[in-house]
Amino acid sequence: MDKGTIVEYIDRQRMICAVVLDSTTSGDRRFQILTENDQTVNLSARRITHAGGRLDTELNRTQLLELLKQTAARRVALTKQINVERLWNQLKDKEDWVSLSAIRTLCFPGQATADHEAALVRAMFEDGLYFKFDHHRFFPHSPQQITAITARKEQEERKKRTVNEGSQWLKKTIEGGATALTAHEREYVDILKDYYVFEQDAADKVLAREMLTRAGGVSRDAVFSLMVRLGAWDVNENTDYIRYGVPITWPPETSALAEAIGRAPTGATRNGGRVNLSGLPVFTIDGSTTMDYDDALNVELEADGGCRVGVHISDVAHYINRGSAIDREAMTRGSSIYTADQKIPMLPPVLSEEACSLKAGVDRPAISIQMRFSPSGELISHEIIPSIIRVDRHISYGDADRTMEQDPRLKKLHDLAILLRRQRIHAGALQITIPELFIQFIDRNRPAVKRLDDVSPSRMMVAEMMIIANRLFADFLSAHNVPAAFRSQVEPKQRLMKKTDGPGTLFQNWVQRKMVARVVLSGTPGHHAGLGLERYTTATSPIRKYLDLMAQRQVRSILGLETPYTREEVQDIIQRLEPVLGNVARIQQARQRYWVLKYLESRIGRKEEAVVLDSFNEDYSVLIPDYLLECRLPKTSGTRLKPKDLIQVTIQHVSARNNVIAIFFG
Repeated sequence: MDKGTIVEYIDRQRMICAVVLDSTTSGDRRFQILTENDQTVNLSARRITHAGGRLDTELNRTQLLELLKQTAARRVALTKQINVERLWNQLKDKEDWVSLSAIRTLCFPGQATADHEAALVRAMFEDGLYFKFDHHRFFPHSPQQITAITARKEQEERKKRTVNEGSQWLKKTIEGGATALTAHEREYVDILKDYYVFEQDAADKVLAREMLTRAGGVSRDAVFSLMVRLGAWDVNENTDYIRYGVPITWPPETSALAEAIGRAPTGATRNGGRVNLSGLPVFTIDGSTTMDYDDALNVELEADGGCRVGVHISDVAHYINRGSAIDREAMTRGSSIYTADQKIPMLPPVLSEEACSLKAGVDRPAISIQMRFSPSGELISHEIIPSIIRVDRHISYGDADRTMEQDPRLKKLHDLAILLRRQRIHAGALQITIPELFIQFIDRNRPAVKRLDDVSPSRMMVAEMMIIANRLFADFLSAHNVPAAFRSQVEPKQRLMKKTDGPGTLFQNWVQRKMVARVVLSGTPGHHAGLGLERYTTATSPIRKYLDLMAQRQVRSILGLETPYTREEVQDIIQRLEPVLGNVARIQQARQRYWVLKYLESRIGRKEEAVVLDSFNEDYSVLIPDYLLECRLPKTSGTRLKPKDLIQVTIQHVSARNNVIAIFFG
């Protein structure tokens, strides 16, 4: 390309007119050019979109600039005469590239100047819709391509508008401007909420970052505060529900069906060949705020010191058909979620707290296990039957603990639970005893944390009754070769406590729990090392857990009440629910930690006892026993600690929202 050639190239989405001043002879040929903007640029030949026309480079710079501007103005004027859509309509049936000269002849008959060609290139570039351009030739886009390009352009324009207007709105609102939201502003809020929760995985992360940057570098914490001020979130919003896609409300179809089931007459429960056990003195033992009662007990004392015990499980499958709207929604949720400040049930409350709940004074269908035990706690016999029961009374854990010694039935049940636990420990069960942490609220936003060291006798008793019931359900299913979500667990890496050591220290129990292998779910039974059982499943919480509901349906199939799941169906449900149940566990653990940290935000500067768990290169892992809180302690020079050492630490900084706690040696 000779000196004096007029060239055009694209810079920042704008066509620039320039003249070649000099060229190089390197492999990647480059030209020194003077642009219409009075800039000298070293330009690669690959960037040139059009070359044609000449200027005298012997002219001085001012004269060259004036001629360049005149040339650019002519080409802009010619561009306005070009109707690209009309050209496309004339050439749309072409199935090959069309040369620039051919289109120039079509658009400007008899006119063959470089300005006309350059105007065509400019028009095609500015339009960007109807033709593909490649070095002096064009290819007409198909109607489908034009539709796709139009949609993409509209999307890009929307994004530009969102960034520009959204950043202005954000800056104004952060500074205390009006908070009444328009439709566009609600879109900005949704983009920012999504970015706060998902960050790198947010759908519009680029838009969100640009908005935050243009608004003055707004921080992530400021985004949360803004959402609270706008009323989009609560000051203690649990954003994990958004992160893990937890449904809070119910689809209309599910709600309507649940209401219809709830209105059905209870007399229908006497159908299906059920054994009438409504005359037994049946009771529930649960938390004081429990409304979804899915298990109940009864105990009858025998003259020889033995006893008969009934474990009765609400027959949820009696109400909920497989594949129904309620069933599909329950499978999506996988489990009820319980946190200190909120409960999200697996089933609509009209079912979980009403129709399916074992409420006092009301006949309910159940699956009952009736067991007979010897005075030494040996299981003599048992049977699993479909039944009708009527709960006499609801007992709280606290009331059960207070009255246990005076109530011979509760006392017998507790003594039996101790014997059953000893049998499991003798069979190899791990007895991991961690204190319970209770979170109560002084008001809506102020938690109080209390650690209970003593194991509640009634909680242990109910736990053992559910364990033996689930073991017998597993045996029942296995004996009939019916699949379910069986739970197995291999031996831990190491046992820190022997069977004769008793409950062990908090340090031993905490570290032992870390060594326990994860529970494996499978359609076939296997040994459960943690419980000391050869087979185990869970079927005692069908109101709260979908795998328990599935196991209950399999038990019902053996009892002739419905068709069983196939082995393939069981395995498919397990695979679908494992990630969901993992998310539920993460949500519950994270929320417990959040409220503990929220409580500790008011205790900055307080000294606390801690026990060293492990040592790393730069810090220690320590446990603050009063709050069952594990955190990191930076190492300091001259201090060497080892696991089990008791130390004092001072709380330096806490942020519940950011899951941060900083401590140092007290």
